Amino acid sequence: MLCLFAALLMCAPGCALKLPPRTPEDFRRETLRLEDRARNHKDPGVRAESRRELAALSLSHRNPKRHYGKALREFEAYLEATPGQPKSDGDLDWVAALQEMEKREKETLDLRERVRGLNREKEEMG
Repeated sequence: MLCLFAALLMCAPGCALKLPPRTPEDFRRETLRLEDRARNHKDPGVRAESRRELAALSLSHRNPKRHYGKALREFEAYLEATPGQPKSDGDLDWVAALQEMEKREKETLDLRERVRGLNREKEEMG
């Protein structure tokens, strides 16, 4: 009897165990679901947690379209939406690492532009 009750609970809508996304389509669907929940849910706590979940989804090694810039924006939105609440070291570590990556990406783009400019000058001189 207890097993039957447990099985019914697992099959109830909204109570089933959620498997992590595996395919590109799974990631797309889950991203859309979380974005909608982050914008439209009536509970601000759920909206904030959706931002955190979006950040983690954007970082997932299984995600074929990893996007570190989006992960940073979502983590920052999560932290902003939860003022006064304790922040996990893991979340703060991710934000620091992603901010450093973003800084390095900008530096790399600036250096590439400088190299292009120097190459143009070199061609004009020689």
